[in-house]
Amino acid sequence: MKSGKIFLFAVLLSLAAGCGSGGSGGGGSGSSGGSSGGGTINPISGTYTDMQTVTISGSAFGTNGAVGTSAIESLANPILSGTNGATFVRSNWSIDTEFGGNVTYTTSNTRGGTRTMALVAQDSTATYPETPLYYNLPTSIANGDEIFVSWWEQTVWTGNGQYKIIRFSPTQTIVDGDGQDCYFFHNNNDGITFGPPEGTLQWLNFSPADPQSQWTRTDIDMTLGTSNAPFTITKYTPGSPLQTFSATINSYASANQQYIVWQNYFGTDGVGTMTSGTVWLDSIFIQHGSQARVELCDASTWAARTHCEIQSPTSWNNTTVQFTLDRGSFPAGSAYVYVVNSSGQVSNGQQITFQ
Repeated sequence: MKSGKIFLFAVLLSLAAGCGSGGSGGGGSGSSGGSSGGGTINPISGTYTDMQTVTISGSAFGTNGAVGTSAIESLANPILSGTNGATFVRSNWSIDTEFGGNVTYTTSNTRGGTRTMALVAQDSTATYPETPLYYNLPTSIANGDEIFVSWWEQTVWTGNGQYKIIRFSPTQTIVDGDGQDCYFFHNNNDGITFGPPEGTLQWLNFSPADPQSQWTRTDIDMTLGTSNAPFTITKYTPGSPLQTFSATINSYASANQQYIVWQNYFGTDGVGTMTSGTVWLDSIFIQHGSQARVELCDASTWAARTHCEIQSPTSWNNTTVQFTLDRGSFPAGSAYVYVVNSSGQVSNGQQITFQ
């Protein structure tokens, strides 16, 4: 295994139900996670080092009211700052140890580049071996609010069954109920789904749904609503074509959303059972209120990208954006900076050089 900073979640078979078996809800393929017609970035001079502040200038970047507030939560630097073997502790985060697991930092199996540390959760003796990781949003997501969530993960498992990945819930729970959405896949048919566990789920037709032993990034951008709530899910597997799905769901029927839960569950569905599973997580990014963001990507055009690293903005106005450079798993060299505005429109890409 490579050294690096990540989350490792080792989870065995769970007998809990959770997120159901899914339905054949409609949907369709969407854009590439944003459209052109956004702002313009001026050329970026100089050579930068990791975690250095970068200032980009240009025009039509719009606004991002989440910057500088608790509406943004980024675990890129906190993961790097951890101590190998220590329990993960951070404000607004909690670990469900009901099933005998814990979440600790580790230096195993990281993404490369600058990612040099991790978290590990292991449930080897519990009746329901899973280790949910909860984020308690400082402000709950109300109807009409937008939420953008991004994370990197790597998974391995044995058997056929369902892997429950992430859940949005009004309460701190992993039990299905009204007013939730969840995202999971069935290994037996390579089908990945998203939507309310008590309603019609969308089949996303990603292939593979979640490749074993390979780091992938997933983005979920959605607007809260009780009916026809838009959502877009984008999956990056570096070196492979980008996969994106956009549709609407009927969700959040009873309550505001307060928790985002990485459930880390490998278990049973109507066809089979996953008898064990391991999940590594890295660079979790949560933004409440807007999808506006800065991305560092591998291609000179947004449509051609296959690998992007989200950046943490520190200030933002229509003509100037500052962010903390995180080249993630990119090697030293160069990549392209993009600004995505609050409407999902994307700027031109400008090359940046880093050590």
